[in-house]
Amino acid sequence: MKVIIIEDELLAQAKLEAMLNSLDRSIEVLAKINSVQEALRWISTHPSPDLAFVDIQLSDDHSFEIFRKLPVNFPVIFTT
Repeated sequence: MKVIIIEDELLAQAKLEAMLNSLDRSIEVLAKINSVQEALRWISTHPSPDLAFVDIQLSDDHSFEIFRKLPVNFPVIFTT
């Protein structure tokens, strides 16, 4: 499974990635994204992941702005 993590806190990114690895070593984290703007760029230029873990409050805005601005064709789990 290929996932992305959209989270602006480095410790939270690392903890989530470690939890995913402990659950299933075949989970591949394609990207760890820190902001809405970075997420918009990444999502618009890469194939869709199988799943995204998304924090609600990011450094530059609420993550809901991502979904208002781009069609998202993958499941999302909000982590906050």
